[in-house]
Amino acid sequence: SFTGSQVQTDLFFSRRIGLSDAGTPIPIIGGGRLAGKSGANNIGVLDIQTDSAFGKPGDNFFVGRYSRDVLKRSRIGALFVNKDSLGGSSRFNRTMGVDANLNVTSNLQVNSYIAKTDTPGLNGKDMALYGRIAYRDPKWNLWLNYLDVQDNFNAEAGFVQRTGVRVVKGYFSPTPRPKRGSVKLFEPMYVLTYTTDQTNRLIGRQHHLMLGTTLRDDTFINVIYQKTLDVLDVPFKIRPNVTIPVGAYTMNEWILTVNSSPGRRLYERVMV
Repeated sequence: SFTGSQVQTDLFFSRRIGLSDAGTPIPIIGGGRLAGKSGANNIGVLDIQTDSAFGKPGDNFFVGRYSRDVLKRSRIGALFVNKDSLGGSSRFNRTMGVDANLNVTSNLQVNSYIAKTDTPGLNGKDMALYGRIAYRDPKWNLWLNYLDVQDNFNAEAGFVQRTGVRVVKGYFSPTPRPKRGSVKLFEPMYVLTYTTDQTNRLIGRQHHLMLGTTLRDDTFINVIYQKTLDVLDVPFKIRPNVTIPVGAYTMNEWILTVNSSPGRRLYERVMV
């Protein structure tokens, strides 16, 4: 799957087959799947036919995936997803994407994809773009993600959490290991998520700070602080008589977790 951070985007999500938009089961007539590998080439094909239900004709789902191994532990590939409504209907939905997963070095990784959908009635602004660069070694864990999902991106056989957004997410986490004292490992972490609409107007921001500490006896102490800004452009009803009005909302959250050593006979966990 192709997945961004915070706002999830999967171009193909198999659980969408056989379920209506409301989650009601739809009968599946049949289907088949073929997957194989020849040298550096990898191929997968899936075809499934659903039956008519709830006054709508059945759908045919076809998925084709090709990838090729390159360099060392790296891969480039392409995906095509086609959803056709049968029974004389001209309704269809197609998703096309190309991707690359590159292990530049043993510590440096680059992942990316670009995708487009095709849906009758939705013209233009139907692209999605994702990029990630990550570095990890015993002392550092760093990565930066960028996700851009345009307003009309419509992967009906996938899972698109939100459209019309641009999301930048950065992760910074050193992992110092003291040679002396009662602490075996510190795991400080800072994650910034910055979300805008397609005009670059801020609609969400989250600061996530954590300090995890592992003691010599494997007791784990974790302190988390999270500050979130959400911009609400339309009223949101949470109860029949309670509606949250349009506006910008800030939330602050503290979490403390203590796990005693799992090597003890009595293992305890406290969270506040």
